Amino acid sequence: MKQRHEIEEKYKWDLSDICPDAATCIKNLQELKNEIPKIKKYENKLGSGAEKEIIDCLRLKAQLSQKLWRYCQWAGFASDVELANSQIQEISALGDSVYQDFLTATTFIYVEISELSVEELENLANNSNYKEFKRYFESIIRNKPHMLSKKEEILLSKMSEFCGGCEEAFKLLRNTEIKYNDVKDSKGKKHELTDSTNSLYMESSDRILRKNTQIEHHKAYQNFNNTISALYINNIQQESFFADVNKFNGTLEMAIFGEEASESVYKSLIETVNSNLELLHRIFEAKRITMGLDKFCSYDIYAPVTNELSMHMSFEDAIDLIEQSLTPLGKDYVQNLRKAVAERWFDVFETENKRGGGYCGCVYGCKPKILLNFSGSLYDVSTVTHEFGHAMHSYLSNKHNDFINADYTIFVAEVASTVNEILLYEHLIKNAKNKSEKIFLYNQFLTNMIYATMYRQTYFAEFEENAHRIYAETKILTKDILNDLYFGLLEKYMGENTEIIDELKFEWSRIPHFYSSFYVYKYATGVISALVIANNLLSENKEIREKTLNGYFKFLSSGSSLPPLEELKIAGVDLEDPKVIQNAFNIAEKYLNNWLDLIKS
Repeated sequence: MKQRHEIEEKYKWDLSDICPDAATCIKNLQELKNEIPKIKKYENKLGSGAEKEIIDCLRLKAQLSQKLWRYCQWAGFASDVELANSQIQEISALGDSVYQDFLTATTFIYVEISELSVEELENLANNSNYKEFKRYFESIIRNKPHMLSKKEEILLSKMSEFCGGCEEAFKLLRNTEIKYNDVKDSKGKKHELTDSTNSLYMESSDRILRKNTQIEHHKAYQNFNNTISALYINNIQQESFFADVNKFNGTLEMAIFGEEASESVYKSLIETVNSNLELLHRIFEAKRITMGLDKFCSYDIYAPVTNELSMHMSFEDAIDLIEQSLTPLGKDYVQNLRKAVAERWFDVFETENKRGGGYCGCVYGCKPKILLNFSGSLYDVSTVTHEFGHAMHSYLSNKHNDFINADYTIFVAEVASTVNEILLYEHLIKNAKNKSEKIFLYNQFLTNMIYATMYRQTYFAEFEENAHRIYAETKILTKDILNDLYFGLLEKYMGENTEIIDELKFEWSRIPHFYSSFYVYKYATGVISALVIANNLLSENKEIREKTLNGYFKFLSSGSSLPPLEELKIAGVDLEDPKVIQNAFNIAEKYLNNWLDLIKS
């Protein structure tokens, strides 16, 4: 593996627009640490309704927050490409310390402003002299029925510092205590099983290796079933406590309220997915037929159905391919891809002591930063286009909004990235050289997009809802209840023609997102939204294409200036209409039917 200094500069991201170097970052963080106490001068003065003090305080907080985010992000980016650099690790620790100082110093602001009357808050929200805070004041009005006294809110805020212990304990357990047995392939050869190799083996053409991997991976979690169950149940108990104290009718309502979404969307998603389970069963049957299996099993889901599409391309060739696939988004969008390469938004290649995987991170007023570990595979090309989707969403949101309203919510965060991926798949399928390549691509799309995201994340969501409901109704939740609940959902979703290994009943216990209650369903709604948008962008109807493109760019540029469901409506996606969710399954069925036609031909 190459050292970082061996990589050409053009393949390394440029962080200088955030901060020139480590010494400057340390200096700025230390200065910021000294600035933070200035905000305390406004304490006990905001509840009187004095507009000048309120706006001055909020603007100071925004200035401090912007600086803090800037320097902490620089440290994070710098660390991720040089994990062994002790100086950068120290900067990260300093950033964490300053962040805690900032949280402690600013706790009073929201609480004091919340003591104002609804009329006073509405006057503040509607004042054009500080329209950047309109959404902030509106959120306080929304939250008023759930607010407690200043003393109680500060107490709850302090409690939150240690109430994340269940998630932290799970992370430690997962990363340091849980060990896997080696797994054998069909020739009896042993392979080391880790979290990294697990996905590799589950995509292997060796069926015995896949089966042994799925069994051993989940046996490891079975060994910790008592401990992980206790952690998860305690996490639900904590969420239930906060929901009750804050006057919500349960944990689901509290989570949905916090992101300005809709409980009806959550329930409609589960209902619509359940009414389309036959489509999933047909996908599995298509895989079984293509693979020539007598019986389809749970360990066959991610297996290749045909010889893998042979692809190994340079980063430059990948950019050319992605550029061609993104032409439905227009000339300006594609030009920004070239701009991203020229301005070094990307950190391209794997190097020693570099973080694995890929992500996009942004700092307001600076160029997006995209971390990759590019090796030239189809997966890597898909990662580039996915992360560039995130980058463009942030780039346009930052360009068209002030700092306060630029950061879009998690609810819509996966839409732009997934639209890009769908357009890439469409381009690859359209230009496939032969039947085998098309079948490979249809399988990849239906497995990774439709099964792994739309269906799997929804049965995760259904599991969560039931687990929280059982505890709310009975105050009784045990490992056996959780295991049986999960396995029952698996049987329903997989269908009677899919054989499921017994060890999969413990799969729920390895999902870290369950410690962020009611988070996973947003992956499903994100793919559903992206499918509808991409389908409209590729429509043969010019009017639909142009209307969708205009609306989509407005969506990408909206930041958090509107509630997320309203933002999606701009792009032509009304998730509160069950027909829209159903439309995504209709689109998925077209892909499946194309695959089935190829099998028959």
